[in-house]
Amino acid sequence: MAKLVEVTLPVEEISAACRRDKDRKTGTIKNVHKWFAPMPTPAWRALLFATIVDDPGDEAGREKLKELIKRLVPPDGGPPDDATLAEAKALILEATDGHPPTVFDPFCGGGSTLIEAQRLGLPAVGSDLNPVPVLITRVLTELLPQVAGRPALVGDPSQLKGMTGGPLDGFLADCRHYAERVRAEVWAKVAHLYPDPPGGGTIIAWLWVRTVVCPNPGCQAVAPLASSFWLSKKKGALTWIEPTDLRPGHPVRFEVKTGVGGPTLSGTMVSRTAARCIVCSQPIPLSHVRAEGRTRRLGQQLLAIVVDGPRGRRYISPPTAGNPDAAERPHDAPEVELVGKATINVGLYGIRTQADLFTNRQLVTLGAFADAVASVPTWTQTDGGDAIYCKTTSSVLGLCVSKLAMACSTQSRIELNLTGTRIHPAFSRHALPMVWDFAESNPFSEKAANWNGLVATTLAAAAKAAQLSASGQVFQSDARSAGQRVVRSTLIATDPPYFGQIGYADLSDYFYVWLRRTLRSVHPDLFATVATPKAHELIAAPHRHEGSVPKATKYFIEGFTETFSSLSEAMAADIPMLIVYAHRQDESERDGVASSTAWDAMLSAIIAAKLRVVGTWPIHATTSNRQIGQGTNALASYMVLVCRPQLPAAKPVDRQGFVAALHAELPRAIR
Repeated sequence: MAKLVEVTLPVEEISAACRRDKDRKTGTIKNVHKWFAPMPTPAWRALLFATIVDDPGDEAGREKLKELIKRLVPPDGGPPDDATLAEAKALILEATDGHPPTVFDPFCGGGSTLIEAQRLGLPAVGSDLNPVPVLITRVLTELLPQVAGRPALVGDPSQLKGMTGGPLDGFLADCRHYAERVRAEVWAKVAHLYPDPPGGGTIIAWLWVRTVVCPNPGCQAVAPLASSFWLSKKKGALTWIEPTDLRPGHPVRFEVKTGVGGPTLSGTMVSRTAARCIVCSQPIPLSHVRAEGRTRRLGQQLLAIVVDGPRGRRYISPPTAGNPDAAERPHDAPEVELVGKATINVGLYGIRTQADLFTNRQLVTLGAFADAVASVPTWTQTDGGDAIYCKTTSSVLGLCVSKLAMACSTQSRIELNLTGTRIHPAFSRHALPMVWDFAESNPFSEKAANWNGLVATTLAAAAKAAQLSASGQVFQSDARSAGQRVVRSTLIATDPPYFGQIGYADLSDYFYVWLRRTLRSVHPDLFATVATPKAHELIAAPHRHEGSVPKATKYFIEGFTETFSSLSEAMAADIPMLIVYAHRQDESERDGVASSTAWDAMLSAIIAAKLRVVGTWPIHATTSNRQIGQGTNALASYMVLVCRPQLPAAKPVDRQGFVAALHAELPRAIR
């Protein structure tokens, strides 16, 4: 019997909910920790339900089920109400004779698939080769449900702003308590690195610019490589940086100016290929900047300090004496080499290791936070927590340390708009770009990118796991063999890697080095290696295949053929497999291979694994605030492929036969 997903779906409503989910800044599971290109949860909620319930066979029955799906994916992008969820669960039990299938995702990513399976009352199992998504999903689907309903050990649930009344209140209150203790311990170690600003208030951030010695022999000034000298374009509060003391052979000095007017020079990065020396006005080719970077001769200089005080935000000029970052590079800094996709931008300028992505002060502070959270299991146990409670508490706070690393690095940038100033953390896109002027946040302030704020958003996101009502299990595994570790008759639903667009493992070392330092004793199965596994990652990465696109493509197809073949043996006979793929490319050629190879490769693997595509659904989830502009090679839609095993009688057909079949079947199908 056909399933509803093979016949009809309210695609527009699902897409609208997905767009709203992506636009939400807080209160969703993606706020627990960053992962790359996650499938929006409303889509999985609708797809899993429609894959289990049968197609009624008549339009009235279909419309009734579609109306239920619309209620499962509210327009605000949030979870459904309890009554709607109960109705959906009852229909699932009815469709499966009281024995709902286990949902398995061998590329669990940020946990969207498993979260929505458990919300619908379905047992969920997930795996991933990369330990970072395994940890994220394990926290959400395996650990948090086990501490739901427990009273607080030492925390005060009444202090949870906007989160009270749920089964996780006691646990979240304890997390908040231990997070405050962590902050106090770290502050005792690093307070000398965070001085009070002149005139009072609290420093929110230090704004830095990278520098290079001008190649003009007659100048040799230490030239700033600034994208912009504006600080605020807010009406009535124009603020900018004015370079002063422009002498050959010397560093430039900077003063903060306010009032009417603006900077005499908007910035010194004049194009993608060159900068301009602010002293002699001669071009500085980026080839020179890269050469200086490779020999470790790029510097950094303080532009301004952002301060929050009784009268609001203000900017002050950098001090004329002393070192604004007096910390020394710690001996235990994460000197893990950047590889692959992580080197494409920053690697050109001599940034070679994970530690190079941070200032010395950030390295010292992040190390102190990691070490303090590593003590949380002992604190929790002393206060009466059992093994699971200790593991869950430290895991949640460990994710907060990793998120702090994303907010407190030289990848953070400042955004200026008419309403004020905003600091963006790393990974606004799936890369490590070269950031010429970066914002070093103060994690002890109460404003942007601070420890307390990150903990609050993480706990608010974790509270969303309270609606889960089924068991979860997550393990680390290569997808090619993961299917052998799950029970038969499983609903396979997965959002696999997107060919070669994202270097998941290469980029996630950024998180891994801090998570390993924090949680190695808590999750020894995930953090035994120095860096994330890469050799067996199922993406088409030419740098792992002698620089050859054809060899990388061949590896991708063979790997996914093996994966889908293994998964097809585990899938339930009467339930289709769901494969979500998001890839939009032009048809240009690179290295002699059409860029449409990504779709060719995925479909080739599906066919080679003896699966057939019986339905496709486009989920349009492009948001209004994506970083990549319109008209570029950007993901626009998630394509849902509904697959079943090939029929034994299926035969190959030539183009003439295929066209004849279309003429015979398409008019009726369209009607």
